[in-house]
Amino acid sequence: MSTPHAEAAFVTTEESWLAGRLDGVTATDAPDVLGLRGSRYELWARKCRLLEAEDLSDREWIEWGRRLQPVVAEAYAERTGREVTPWPAYTLARSDAVPWMICTPDAEQRDGQLGPGALEIKTAGQFMAGEWRDGPPLAYQVQLQHQLAVLGAQWGTLCCLIGGQKLVWFDQLANQRFIEALVHAEAEFWGRVQRRDPPPVDGTAATREALHRLHPADSGAEVLLPAAAAEWDAEIAECKAEIKALEERQRAAENQIKAAMGDASYGHLPGGGRWKWCVEPRKAHQVEASNPRILRRLSK
Repeated sequence: MSTPHAEAAFVTTEESWLAGRLDGVTATDAPDVLGLRGSRYELWARKCRLLEAEDLSDREWIEWGRRLQPVVAEAYAERTGREVTPWPAYTLARSDAVPWMICTPDAEQRDGQLGPGALEIKTAGQFMAGEWRDGPPLAYQVQLQHQLAVLGAQWGTLCCLIGGQKLVWFDQLANQRFIEALVHAEAEFWGRVQRRDPPPVDGTAATREALHRLHPADSGAEVLLPAAAAEWDAEIAECKAEIKALEERQRAAENQIKAAMGDASYGHLPGGGRWKWCVEPRKAHQVEASNPRILRRLSK
């Protein structure tokens, strides 16, 4: 497959930009397609317009990431000596070789030796510092490779401000072997979207939430489950039995520690570490009424 290269599609409003992102696979989608985060099933449901994307506009980390982006870009340009040009707001880049591949880079950059490249800007809390110690998180690397494929660029940079105090960046060359595999995986996923053929469901919380949002209420009807449901039923029973056995082992070990501690508040382990067994008052609380759908196994 030939390397995709971009044909910029200018979008003038946030609403049309968001709608345009549903008409293809974006760089943000790429890690989900590969199963590195999120849920392929939930992503498929959004691309099929069966679900709306969660509104994150009121999240603090989203707001401050947006506010700090130009500041981080300016600092990066000063420290590297590279020319940085912010990507126009609400503008999609679309591959003219693979039209459903799209992206919205944070910025373009130019290096005296490397030439033009892409720049992706992130912000992270101090607790995320370890994930950037030896390089960018894998999901972000996939995101950048998708962008390089769409733009036809040969290199790019992942830049992150950590804890509001430390700036790190990592250059990456376009990995053509990986890009070919990525395009293949994305093509399989996008084909499912076009056929409205859902990917297999998985055990992620995102898939569970998507199913609850797709089917929030029951109709009272009865259906005949597929033949594979017998295997699912057996697996659920087996997992529950294993969980019960492990929980009993855990409770037995905890009770042994409690017996050994007696009235003591803290118990020190011979090899280091300690256990705490103290009274912790809890305030009374009231749970709001709700009507969730509960899955239960019936005997008949």
